Amino acid sequence: MALAQHSGLKKQLQLIGINTSSLNFENISSVVGISSPISGNISEIMVEQGAFVSETTPLIRIIDNQHLHLILTAFEKDALYLKKGQKVQFTLSEVSKERFSATIQLISNNINQNRMVEINAHLDNEKAMNFISGMFAKADIITDTHKAFGLPETAYAESDNNLYVLILNEKTDKGYYFDQVKIPSNTIYEGFVEIQEHTNKQFLNNKVFELIK
Repeated sequence: MALAQHSGLKKQLQLIGINTSSLNFENISSVVGISSPISGNISEIMVEQGAFVSETTPLIRIIDNQHLHLILTAFEKDALYLKKGQKVQFTLSEVSKERFSATIQLISNNINQNRMVEINAHLDNEKAMNFISGMFAKADIITDTHKAFGLPETAYAESDNNLYVLILNEKTDKGYYFDQVKIPSNTIYEGFVEIQEHTNKQFLNNKVFELIK
């Protein structure tokens, strides 16, 4: 009877993470190790030392930085245009102006109290930058595509929150003369900006940012 009771207690200790092989009358453990179901970094400690906790009490928040997702919210009126698999272009405005891409994996079926829809997108290249959980992102969701004339990112430059290109005005023996022209900046995709006007003109295609004032 005593042997069976000993075996049962031993298994209970093993279930809560105590190494029973090192326990004896002279070596009694005063702490219990708790294993996390996932690996990652501790982002928040949710209890105080010495506090009583139950089986359902959250202790810590762990973030797995090995597989980050982009969490977005969209207005209720735009929900019907969202689909799984759509591409997302986003920037980390507080860190860099570089544009990154993601793909929508999940769209919430519920409208939250702020009349917004939550969207979960998978980063297309998680190693493109040292992404950190909690970063603020500004994103554009590509809901429709069409063919258009476009210029690469080396052919336009930003100044005072506007985009500009250089259009060839005249070519002489003394050199080339360009006009600085403002263009709409609402359509930028994978490093290209859409050109809606002047499609029959010649553009400077490189190092424009060095010449734009």
